[in-house]
Amino acid sequence: IFLYFRNSITKKNLHETHNAQNEMVQHVQRTIDNFGLYRDYKKRGMCVDGFESKVRHYNERAVTSKCISVNNHKFDQWITLALTLVWTQVGGMQVAAGRLALGEFLNYLIIFSALGGMWGRVYEILMGMQQCFASLEVVCMYMNLPTEDVPRMLRFNRNMQICRDLKVGIAKDVSWDDDLADHLPLQLMDFHFAFRSQGHIAAEIKHSTITMLQGGLYTFVGPPSSGKGTLLNLIGDVYLAHIEGFSMNCSAAGSGNLVLPPHLRTIHVSYEPMFFEDTLLANLTFGCAKSSNDGNLERVLDICKKLHISENILLTIEANELATEWLTVLSATEASLLHIARALIANPDVLVIHKPTLYLSNEMADVVYT
Repeated sequence: IFLYFRNSITKKNLHETHNAQNEMVQHVQRTIDNFGLYRDYKKRGMCVDGFESKVRHYNERAVTSKCISVNNHKFDQWITLALTLVWTQVGGMQVAAGRLALGEFLNYLIIFSALGGMWGRVYEILMGMQQCFASLEVVCMYMNLPTEDVPRMLRFNRNMQICRDLKVGIAKDVSWDDDLADHLPLQLMDFHFAFRSQGHIAAEIKHSTITMLQGGLYTFVGPPSSGKGTLLNLIGDVYLAHIEGFSMNCSAAGSGNLVLPPHLRTIHVSYEPMFFEDTLLANLTFGCAKSSNDGNLERVLDICKKLHISENILLTIEANELATEWLTVLSATEASLLHIARALIANPDVLVIHKPTLYLSNEMADVVYT
């Protein structure tokens, strides 16, 4: 009877615990699969917050399930003890009165003990069902690997200090009603950067000094392996220049300064189109700031129309249905245009984009550039 009434609540909590654990692992898997998008659209914080939320939910479910399992496990011991005590009292009186043989009395005690042991094994199985920590251990291992958080923080603080010094220098040339921050340039100051891969220098930027003012459109051209992509990755915050030089845990080294005005929101867009499994509208508005109206449907459709995206795709955006069929029917041109559209919809202050017309015809390339 106890098992019958406890079965539903036990199964429910075990199911919720397993779901919470699966959601936690799936969150990490999604983050790994779509890391390029999270990196380019500055969603690292969202990933961490989401994972912490999943961990808290899992901990709550795990504690509840553990309490239920412990109570179940203890109940079989208490019920076995209660039955034994009752039978000892009743059976002892029967033996004393001569109405029950001593051997039969002892056999019943053995039966009660066996039943208690059987219940104990059943409860141990129930407890074992929630001990699925293998995937959690893998998640914890990956979450505790060395990160670049400290070097990135130090780089940000250094960048802030340089920008403060630059403000002092340009203040005399700016009118009183202008915001000094709008006049801070993006600068490379005698900057040298080398990126190491498999023990060899894979990409390198020689000592360079470049000044790029806000509000401009800049195109980097040059022969292959001349550092164009590396420079874009540095500006887009994909590569982090380590001033100290190469080390065992460091694959990049640099000298000089790369100054990025810290108040500018930068988005890095690789040349390979990337999408995740959700609605097409969710993909297109992925990079929009939560506090803005940049993800408004009317604005999204307007940008897509300017890029000459097909009517069928526009209807899919408007429908906003949770389906992934659109992922399988996109042509290379459509995928490339949607990839660019997402970057424009995000409305960043600095848009760093690699080979925006790589998969487009000359006609469509002209549409993008205009």
